[in-house]
Amino acid sequence: MALRLPKVSSGARSGGRNEILRSVAKQTTDVLGNLSQRIKTRIMSDYSPLQKLILTPAQLAYFQDSETHKSIVGYIEILNQAILSRKLTDDCSEGEVGPAAS
Repeated sequence: MALRLPKVSSGARSGGRNEILRSVAKQTTDVLGNLSQRIKTRIMSDYSPLQKLILTPAQLAYFQDSETHKSIVGYIEILNQAILSRKLTDDCSEGEVGPAAS
């Protein structure tokens, strides 16, 4: 979607600048509102209740050989290594939440 700026006469520059800013703000709000609604619709249309999908030994073997399984187990191993030297009674501080790792 292209941004549409209002035409401003050369004699009304300061008022024109405010008009442009209001126009840009309104268009940005409209775009973000539409995007937000599309994301919500997509999330809700993809939702399905949780269900067990690994039902047979063959399906389990296939999953255990998958990249997804390797990623999950690797993540758990990293968490495990991070706390090996800790006791349940150790003090624990909460850090700030940062951006998600990619």
